[in-house]
Parts: sequence; structure tokens; C-alpha cells
Amino acid sequence: MQGQHKAGYKDGSLVCVAGDSTFLHACVPAIVNAVYNNAKGLFFVMDNSWTAMTGHQPNPVTGVNAMGEEAKVICLEDVAKACGVEFLKVVDPYDLKGAEQVLKEALKSDKFAVVISRGVCTLQAQRFKKWTAKRMVFDKDKCTGCKNCVALGCSAVTFNAEEKKAGIDSILCVGCGLCAQVCPVKAIRVEE
Repeated sequence: MQGQHKAGYKDGSLVCVAGDSTFLHACVPAIVNAVYNNAKGLFFVMDNSWTAMTGHQPNPVTGVNAMGEEAKVICLEDVAKACGVEFLKVVDPYDLKGAEQVLKEALKSDKFAVVISRGVCTLQAQRFKKWTAKRMVFDKDKCTGCKNCVALGCSAVTFNAEEKKAGIDSILCVGCGLCAQVCPVKAIRVEE
């Protein structure tokens, strides 16, 4: 990011994305360099407290070490502050409006910004019985086929091209409620 900033990149905002594990094992030197060189940009950290991309192994923010023993949790905010980051916010990924507001603020900042999106990995939470899935209700008659829910990239959201209607595969759905937040016509809702 800092290289593109210093090279004069002007075709939009500079944004980097990494997970919590990658943040700790590969990104700290880049953050130090970005702060040190006054780079402007956003580093978006997706913190689900597991190394999800390679199989949900623990990492230094999990609270469990590689042997399954309780371990000290390394606080990503403390690491970012120690690197000199001044614009630092934590958002809830299950609150889309709140997270969007903070991201817009970070993109407008004249400082290097770090936004940590911290939320439980629902697959892990279900495995450890720490997540109660919400039951999502889909009203096919209300669906306009706008595909906002499809754009989330959730494997449980389906789309029937012939009918031009979305749907939810209840077997794949973890009940996070994000699809209901993006549906402009309230065709998807959380069951009360």
C-alpha cells in the first residue's frame, strides 16, 4: 500500500485486506512502514479469531495454542497502536450499517487507518455450541430479484435465474442475519 501511495496512485482509495492470523504473521512490518512513511490508506482486518483460510487452526488471537491449551490472547488493537496507528476502530461485521459508516470515515481519513472487523466465526461457534443460529424466513412473493443478498457471497443464498428470485438453503444457512439487513424489500427476515 505505501508503495502505491508514494508512487502517486490516484484511481481510488488504497485498501488492504487480511485476516487476523495473516495480520500477525505477515502484515506488522507493512503497517510499521505505512505509518512511518505517512501512507494514506485503509487496512481492513477480518478478525474471526481463527486461521480460517487453512482449516480453522488457532492463532495468537484465539486464546488456545496449537496444542489445544489455553493461551494468552494477543490484542490486535494493541499491536496496531504499538506500530503507531492513530486511526483505529473495531466494527461488528454483523452490523452492516455501523461497519459501513466506520469504513467510510476511515477512507476519508488523512492518516493510515486500521479497521478491525471482529466477529465470531459462525462455523466454529456452532462447533463449540456458542452460537444460536437465527432462523431466516424468506418470502418469495416479496422478492424482486435485485440480488443484493446474492452479492453477499453467502453459500446459503441461492438465485433461480428462471424465476428471477433469490432463496435461502436452510441446510447451509448459519443464521447470521446479514441477508435480511441488505434486502431492500424485506423479503428476508429473522424469525421472531
